[in-house]
Amino acid sequence: MRSLPLLLLVATFGIIAAPPSANAQDWGVRRPHRTLLVPHVAPQPVQVVVTPPATRVIRTRVVIRDPQPTTLELRPEERIQTAGPRWYLGAGMGALLRFGDETSATPSYRFDAGILAGSAEFSLRFDLAPGFDERASLYTAGAGFGYRFLEGSRVRPVLGVGLETIFYNPQEEDTQRAFAATGRGAVELDVPTRFGNLAIGLDATIHQPIAGSESAMRRLLGIGAHIHLVF
Repeated sequence: MRSLPLLLLVATFGIIAAPPSANAQDWGVRRPHRTLLVPHVAPQPVQVVVTPPATRVIRTRVVIRDPQPTTLELRPEERIQTAGPRWYLGAGMGALLRFGDETSATPSYRFDAGILAGSAEFSLRFDLAPGFDERASLYTAGAGFGYRFLEGSRVRPVLGVGLETIFYNPQEEDTQRAFAATGRGAVELDVPTRFGNLAIGLDATIHQPIAGSESAMRRLLGIGAHIHLVF
């Protein structure tokens, strides 16, 4: 009977010292939590090297050439000659109107020649009126200056002044002369051709006597149409 308490003590000690089993929860035994301490080791720094791509130099030769000037060649009928100096020959016809006691008109013809320099012109003019009256013919010869407005245009006005001599030539009598001043206005149309420009126009010319024989002192107005060949 003395060994019974000793056996109970050994049995109790064996139960306490025995490892817990998978069914320890079923026994209502609480186990303490176990924590695993792992020392933290910092990672070694990693060096990253970025190498930029190599720069490639490409050498290119660029040649710039001036464009060749373009020349526009106009057809002869489209070409209006304006650079001078230029010469011209012309002719026309119309009527000479005389004023005085009686106003009458006589058919007349005109011839002229001149030189053009830009918009200015110098000309020699001759007017012929063979049947000026019943017993005489009348002629004029003179020189004048003119200005052609709107140079380079196809239609342009022309104004001019000049001096001339009036010849009154009666039958079987001496020719009478008078000195006169003239003023001229015209409108011309330029028509280019292969040989030059044709100037077709209408004009009016005042003949104002200044001095001379009484028979030749005739105040006249010439009107008519003319054509000039400019080359």
